Amino acid sequence: MHIKSLRLVDFRNYSNQKVEFSKNTNLLFGDNAQGKTNILEAIYICSIGKSHRGAKDIEMVAFNKECYYIELELVKRERNIKIEIGFKKEKGKAIKVSGTALKSSGELLGNLVVVIFAPDDLKMIKDGPSFRRRFLDILICQLHTSYLYDLQEYYKILNQRNNLLKQIKFAPNLYDTLDIWDENLINTGSRIIQKRIEFSKKIIEKCGDIHDKLTIDEKLEVKYESSILNNDKENISLNELIDNFYRELKKNRDLDVKRGFTNQGPHRDDLKFFINGLDIEKFGSQGQQRTAILSLKLSELKILEEEIEEKPILLLDDVFSELDESRRNYLREYIKDFQTFITSTDDIEVINENENIKSMKVKSGTIEWKEYKNSKFKSWNLYF
Repeated sequence: MHIKSLRLVDFRNYSNQKVEFSKNTNLLFGDNAQGKTNILEAIYICSIGKSHRGAKDIEMVAFNKECYYIELELVKRERNIKIEIGFKKEKGKAIKVSGTALKSSGELLGNLVVVIFAPDDLKMIKDGPSFRRRFLDILICQLHTSYLYDLQEYYKILNQRNNLLKQIKFAPNLYDTLDIWDENLINTGSRIIQKRIEFSKKIIEKCGDIHDKLTIDEKLEVKYESSILNNDKENISLNELIDNFYRELKKNRDLDVKRGFTNQGPHRDDLKFFINGLDIEKFGSQGQQRTAILSLKLSELKILEEEIEEKPILLLDDVFSELDESRRNYLREYIKDFQTFITSTDDIEVINENENIKSMKVKSGTIEWKEYKNSKFKSWNLYF
């Protein structure tokens, strides 16, 4: 799998730009706020359907414009695929894959598989469980569309149950109606937890080995902690998860009513990191946290490669400046066979006598090596 080209029209600070890429390493360098990360963001949108920065579509439309358009061409298993994504303020988002309109962003998943590593990924350790759950969810969603639908359904049911819990405070006669919501929550939530446990095991296996090569005398452990399980059982069936979830919900139902929200379920679970037995969210240095996240991201890359039986695309957003030289060298060696997109303010610190790197300077929303200012296209035939 590799990306051949990317075209941006009225996206962020790009008015009309097309760029072609190397199958190997692509370096986008230049001063800050010139548009380097916007390239990675557009690629990520073509994979997941959303910005990795959490931006809304309307926020990505260029200033004083009404719409944006992204066109990405890739080769996957010797087949050419074109992904088109357009957003227009009065019509919303439209997506096409090789000319076929998609009904939802969920149908986009699996066409372009990417891993992104950015400085903000430190939030996974620093800022709490929601970032770590999101990491796991995105990894699994790229491989199993059914998991995405379970997530969407679960949070829909969860919101309805939480609303009911708040109503019960004022209308106790509604108490027994919790049963129907509990059944749906348990079935959907148990499938989510089962998948997370499965992929956590894959992460645990690979993450520790990678971390061992990056450090001396520091042992990294990764654990999936579930709010409905009280043990570290290696293998647990879906029926056992359902039984555990049912018992926990029943046991804590009065507490849920008192607090007005659901205290058990995959929305309360966590992926925890320990170095030599200590929780690095609480006790780890910034260097230890950064190395743990690097290990996690590289394990994600390897898991995706094994699952899809081809190499995913790697996006590195200003990561090299965060690493010391030994970790830079390890990273360069690890990713040498993947198509990689790197942003940096400096082209020298990234390049290490690697003749396969294609270097492109980004300045004010243009890429100097090639510009398409006067080309013509019809962007909104996506809608008609």
